[in-house]
Amino acid sequence: MYLVLLLAIPSGVVVSALGALGHPSLIWGLVLLVWWAVYRLQMPASAPVSQPVRFAFVVLLVVVLVSFAAAMLRGQPEDQESPAVTAVIRMLSWAGVLLVAVDGIRTLHDLARMARQIGIGAGLLAALGLAQFLSGQALVDFFGTIPGLTMSGGIGERAGLIRSSGTAIHPLEYATAINAALPPVIAAAISRGFRSDHPRGSLWWWLPVGFIVVSSLVAVSRSAIIGCAVAVISMIPALPVRYRGLAIGTGAIVAIVTFAALPGLASTTFRLFSGAADDPSTLSRTRALERIPEFMSTSPLVGSGFGIFLPRYYFFDNQWVLIAIELGILGL
Repeated sequence: MYLVLLLAIPSGVVVSALGALGHPSLIWGLVLLVWWAVYRLQMPASAPVSQPVRFAFVVLLVVVLVSFAAAMLRGQPEDQESPAVTAVIRMLSWAGVLLVAVDGIRTLHDLARMARQIGIGAGLLAALGLAQFLSGQALVDFFGTIPGLTMSGGIGERAGLIRSSGTAIHPLEYATAINAALPPVIAAAISRGFRSDHPRGSLWWWLPVGFIVVSSLVAVSRSAIIGCAVAVISMIPALPVRYRGLAIGTGAIVAIVTFAALPGLASTTFRLFSGAADDPSTLSRTRALERIPEFMSTSPLVGSGFGIFLPRYYFFDNQWVLIAIELGILGL
């Protein structure tokens, strides 16, 4: 249910009456948090199980709450109080998803099934991005016409080429989503793709991998290509040794065919990397790093407050920097 709400419904769609808290996936995450809490309260007493992931997230949540409290005690402009509360609620929604996953996935079978579900969802999302790239249409605009819902975001353009956004607000968010899903998608394909009992049907599990790789190549984005490369290379050791050469060769052929079939894509992509030193977006990001100490000086340990560093102060376009400023050294 969460995967459907997260991937199938555009992230720019909100329930109008709830404002920033009206994202369907955010609401369902809060439902999962309540579900997890009730489950934990009803559990019979037993020996505790070590969960380092859960412990790490609880530490992060404590840092977020301390940062929020410190920000409120310092006093904030009225238009920053609501974003701060929304950010904490968003973190609680993420907590619901993570805690249900950590405690609900108990066996390797459960984990493999979840990886396959992520593979199906991410593959369909990548297929939607490819359809947007080829058609030049967002294809999900109809969500904005549903009564009670509002929608923002859409496809972009760079050097005359369409930048797909799938169901994301921005093409970079879309690229992040599919590339973050790529390692478990490859794992699911490996677990099914080299089975002797279903050799033909198992090959279909490699289709989502192909959709994601091609979508990253046509994203007209350095971040998308680098993210895809990191995800693919990191999963090569998971492949059986005798298939690694085949996988690398197939990937190279897919890249060559993709660039050959789309005139202008190869040259545009090459310019993104060769001209990075003089690219305005690159220059703005690198020059912005000089201002990090200025914005961290107020509260270097716990930050200025999660979710309250608004674009009107500065636009870093760098999530690591934003975490450092909003949650300080401890949050980072």
